[in-house]
Amino acid sequence: ALAGTAFLLRAAGPPWPQPSSALAGGGLRTVTSAAKAQGGAGEEEAAPPAPEPVVPAPAPAADADAVDAVAEEEEEGRLIEFGVANLGGEEGRTGKFVVRTRPGWAPLGAGRLEELVAANFWAGCRMFRVVPDFVVQVGIHGDPKVQKSWREKGTLRDDPVLESNRRGTLTFATSGKDTRTTQIFINTGERNAFLDRQGFSPVAEVVSGMDVVDAIYDGYREKANQGKIQNRGNAYLEEEFPKMSYFTGATFL
Repeated sequence: ALAGTAFLLRAAGPPWPQPSSALAGGGLRTVTSAAKAQGGAGEEEAAPPAPEPVVPAPAPAADADAVDAVAEEEEEGRLIEFGVANLGGEEGRTGKFVVRTRPGWAPLGAGRLEELVAANFWAGCRMFRVVPDFVVQVGIHGDPKVQKSWREKGTLRDDPVLESNRRGTLTFATSGKDTRTTQIFINTGERNAFLDRQGFSPVAEVVSGMDVVDAIYDGYREKANQGKIQNRGNAYLEEEFPKMSYFTGATFL
């Protein structure tokens, strides 16, 4: 789970989602998995006899409707271009990346992401939590009144997890069951599949510009206080975290 509106900061524990870890012996223990391939010497197998040549039958003509259906399924959702400023913490350094929503994975979450774009919600939103090789988290509006209005809309029911949290996917943060609102995270790690078991359902994926996502400033890590962002918005972030990367906007392509 994740705190604030959609990202849990537990009083007695770390924020969520967390890198694969577990508390052990009063400390944080990294959970790793390892499998060693086992093998040994043995007798060499005899090569099988060469098969008789077979002339393949011509493939049946592809059904046009079926081809169109497959193409439509592969290209479902909408393309969204996000503009980013303060890349690498440098003023004036900007870039763009493009995502495609995937309603086939998570119809409710994909619909909310598109709704936020249509409402011009993302302009000015700061990436307030950036953990290298794990996630980039964003989605608390810079104007507390705007953020409050989205909280008042209510939360989304969870979508079932149909796609893994692989690198480049976008997923809504939560503070528990059926609590999604506006916060999302971009998976930047290669080993985030453990989030699947925690109920985090990807709603979109980066289709171009992942290098821009990787250039989002990570110097502040998890120092920003979500309660203060909710109450003071960008006034707090600009004062305390001036190098923080942020969205300049998001538009449909």
